[in-house]
Amino acid sequence: MADSDINGLDQAQSDYVDSTDELVIQKSGETSLKKIQVDDLFGGWRDLIAPLTAATFPGDATAPALTQFNGGAIEQLAFAVNDVAQLTFHVDHDMKQNALMYPHVHWTTSGTSTATVKWQLNYTMIKGHNQDSFPAESTVTVEEAASGTAYQHMVTEDTTGVATPEPDTLILVRLARITNGGAENNDTVFGLTVDWHYPTQMYATKNRTPNFYA
Repeated sequence: MADSDINGLDQAQSDYVDSTDELVIQKSGETSLKKIQVDDLFGGWRDLIAPLTAATFPGDATAPALTQFNGGAIEQLAFAVNDVAQLTFHVDHDMKQNALMYPHVHWTTSGTSTATVKWQLNYTMIKGHNQDSFPAESTVTVEEAASGTAYQHMVTEDTTGVATPEPDTLILVRLARITNGGAENNDTVFGLTVDWHYPTQMYATKNRTPNFYA
């Protein structure tokens, strides 16, 4: 196989993909072939992560309290209903465009109640580099019944999704535990992190500032 630059997926598929859907690469002078799954080149899933222990707390609401976690020396934030924390996310350069990302909350409880825990995320996001100003907030709610096992790691995710923004976007989030509308979970409810599952593109962007892709 001759040396060549693979500048796009169409070329890769027509010239360099074998019957097992692997990209075959051979450098001039080398006798061995390197094979890479084509899907691996065109993205997967990653997380934008904000641990709640790094949150700030607004003055218009009650704040969650650092509380002993699972009987040890570690402390995490315990959320009563209506407790609020605020977080900031920065969008990385590998975020796939024209796709969806999914906010979710990592949490756990101290006991065996299976009552539902409900979270509300207010967020506003805007691209950077002097392109626009922050819009009004949007709201997402997620809820799930606790497992009934103390300190079970719960991940409760929005399944609708939010349109992926361009790199260097900032996302401001206000997280609140809100009422589930019925019998509340009376165990200690710990909020651990807020994340966004996001799809990645191939590697990162070509440019560090807009236009990121040209």
